[in-house]
Amino acid sequence: MRPSDEQTCFERVTDTARTVLGDVPFTTAWVAGEALPTAEAVREALDVTLASEQLAQPDPVSDHGLSIREREVLRLIAAGRSNHQIAETLFISSRTVSTHATHILDKLGLASRAEVIAFAFHEGLV
Repeated sequence: MRPSDEQTCFERVTDTARTVLGDVPFTTAWVAGEALPTAEAVREALDVTLASEQLAQPDPVSDHGLSIREREVLRLIAAGRSNHQIAETLFISSRTVSTHATHILDKLGLASRAEVIAFAFHEGLV
């Protein structure tokens, strides 16, 4: 049994994965994952983590110098989400979202969330 905080996080992550993948693909992946020996599951998780880190290196020209997380926050701001909603979606604190938003404004030379939204649409980021 997981402690309640871990259980809540686990449920939120699995619910998000099920929503993104759909019920049948999620269930298929879940069953396949449960069948893996622990060592193989760990190897696969590490492979995915390393591959995503390599793919996720920002290109300062095309990504406007924004980090991966800043781009995620930018897209959610452009979708009209509040800091609290963004924090829940990304599993970070509202204060961290605020910090990312400040960095986005500074890096892009923008003055407001409205300008961030206009920029995101103009650049095809959403």
